[in-house]
Amino acid sequence: MKLRAAVSPRIARGPVVLSDPHVTASGVFTSDQQKTVVKLDKGSLKELWRRRSQLLVFGGLTDLVYVGSGADYEAWDDAGALLWKREFPRDIYQCQDRLYLRDDAGIQILDIRTAAVLGRFDCPDGFPALLEPDALLLQDPLRIDPLRLVDLGARRITWQKDIVSEMKIRYGIDEAQRIFYCIRDTQDRVVLVRSGHFFGMSLATGELLWALPMRLPYNVPQVRDGRAYVWTANGTPAERTTEIDLQSGRVGRSSRGGSAADHRFVIVDTAKGTILLDRPLAGYGSMFRMPHEPRRGTLCRNHIVFTTDAGLIAVFRLSDGELIWSDSHPDALRYPVFAENRLYVPSDNGTVVMFEPEDGEL
Repeated sequence: MKLRAAVSPRIARGPVVLSDPHVTASGVFTSDQQKTVVKLDKGSLKELWRRRSQLLVFGGLTDLVYVGSGADYEAWDDAGALLWKREFPRDIYQCQDRLYLRDDAGIQILDIRTAAVLGRFDCPDGFPALLEPDALLLQDPLRIDPLRLVDLGARRITWQKDIVSEMKIRYGIDEAQRIFYCIRDTQDRVVLVRSGHFFGMSLATGELLWALPMRLPYNVPQVRDGRAYVWTANGTPAERTTEIDLQSGRVGRSSRGGSAADHRFVIVDTAKGTILLDRPLAGYGSMFRMPHEPRRGTLCRNHIVFTTDAGLIAVFRLSDGELIWSDSHPDALRYPVFAENRLYVPSDNGTVVMFEPEDGEL
């Protein structure tokens, strides 16, 4: 399988970090750090409209886009018409068609289409490590421990555990560091990343099931059908700097330092923590030996796609972990978004790159 790329009209004068694209039924939305929201055609990436705003694209549904910055949040329809506008004093999180707002006494649940409060319940303050329609994992905001599971349906705390203390006792991990990432694997199991380790944990009881020492930089595991797919990278990444001449608009980039990285693609059985595949990537070419950081993978139908801060995009087959296609881009690539058999990837030069397969399904 090969992918072809089409680059959008420039969204912002680069280099600019763009928000992750959000795809609705009628277009692709993204925004830049200069606070401009842009809507693109899904197939051609032709610019449909742009709007100056102090807000950035955060997500939405198939028929609306959700934008915000600081304490200000809004929802717009596909034409950019305002659906609602609110100020939220604390962090707010989206999960499907609900918004979850923490306050000092608990959590409010809001409808993303109207911002109407659907309900609230009392629970200790904390940072969400996992947010699902029926389950919320909260870490204590000051001490990290305890980790609490909140049943959002029953609106009660199911269990709480001193997870950091258990990691120290069982695995010798003592860093005062929050859970970096947590994702649901099955109805009763999650995988999480913390302190250079990769864990399996029972969602029903909070029991740690297994642990693997594994360095995951920007990258985090993606899971499907009892398997976790991970790109690991050991070594020191290069320091990359960018200089912009404000008068001419010329952009200069330089790189220094970094050590040769040991990049590997790993597949893990999430029930037992067994490594099913551990494939070194150096043999795939010089780009895979560079000291750069892979970002979060994106699951497609039959493949997983990774991008890196060195402009590499790589597509691996889920069934056997084989690299089926890769390409390099002159600028750093951000997180891919998969929709309708296409990939939309923000680039640090202020464009969105669209990739689509020449044949078959991604």
